[in-house]
Amino acid sequence: METQLEVHERNNKHWLGVKLCPPFRNRIYRLVDAAGGAEALWEMDTDGLVALGLTPELAAESVAFRAAVSLEEEYNKLRSKGVSIVTSEEDIFPELLRYAEGHPRALFVKGNLEPYSTAVAIVGARRSTSHGKILAEELAAELAEEGIVIVSGGARGIDSAAHKGALEAGGVTLAVLGSGPDIIYPPENRQLFERVIENGAIISEYPPGTIPMAHNFPARNRIVAGMCKAVIVVEASEKSGALITADFALEYGREVFAAPGFSKNETSKGTNKLIKQGAFLIEDASDVFEVLGIKSSRAGDNGKLDALSDKERDVLNIIGWEPRRLDEIAREISLCETGATGSIGSAGYATSAVSELSILLVILEINGYLKKDIAGSYVRVK
Repeated sequence: METQLEVHERNNKHWLGVKLCPPFRNRIYRLVDAAGGAEALWEMDTDGLVALGLTPELAAESVAFRAAVSLEEEYNKLRSKGVSIVTSEEDIFPELLRYAEGHPRALFVKGNLEPYSTAVAIVGARRSTSHGKILAEELAAELAEEGIVIVSGGARGIDSAAHKGALEAGGVTLAVLGSGPDIIYPPENRQLFERVIENGAIISEYPPGTIPMAHNFPARNRIVAGMCKAVIVVEASEKSGALITADFALEYGREVFAAPGFSKNETSKGTNKLIKQGAFLIEDASDVFEVLGIKSSRAGDNGKLDALSDKERDVLNIIGWEPRRLDEIAREISLCETGATGSIGSAGYATSAVSELSILLVILEINGYLKKDIAGSYVRVK
């Protein structure tokens, strides 16, 4: 008699097999249901496959494929890559996703997928602005600090910023890919993916070796939305894939948040449209806590700048919310000192001391009030 572990592995091997079989891929879940399970589908002969709706040619192709494949070898290859299969019958399968219409019945997982109570997706534009990435990172960090799992798609821009924010806060983050779990895409995210695997998991519906194809990503987006109680769209154009994720979220009855932006920016058009259509406007993580009914440990934090010195506060006010270079900040402070544009307050900052200004900027950056972008400009984040 087989042990429970042996039954589990046998089921997983057959799921791997049917996922690898090319004629099954676009209709896999319908075929598995009709056959009565992954193992039954894998063992079915040509006549049986034709009865399920495959053409004689596809049925013959699948039979030839199965004859040439060793499930044991393929399963061992999978495990050697550190990838496991999680089916919807298992306890660790994401609970909300299990009940989402059209959900995947089996996922490939690299990392540690554990049951969680609350997950929130943060998604957005690949070609994002500095402010968009900063907001995504900040939201992810604040949510992760409260034990919320951060889900995103591992892409450039907002997705990567969301994963980084969760990781920097010591939280758990899950990256749902539109490729196989062994494919690093984009390639520059190799180190980020390694950190995700250490502090969460990479998840894919597609078997190892599957390259990222355009039609894979809308399917990926349904998983992102299905796993989460809420979806936050930080930046998105009117044709962004992030809006597809928001559409799935609405279809599944999830909450949708969108960050407003300047109407002329292409990456704000999609989010502004979502707000017009009824999405919650989000400014900080407290908006999510309020809507989801989560009591935050930051409840008494009003975000005041009381901890700053007068000079630090004056510099922060001069910078404002747009990226500013060091020379621009020094010049504006100099103008304020000479009375050309008004007063910068009571600090009496000596504008000729650029070195002092540099020190203040470093202090503000260390304390999380500023960030330095890739161009070397300073951006206020709180």
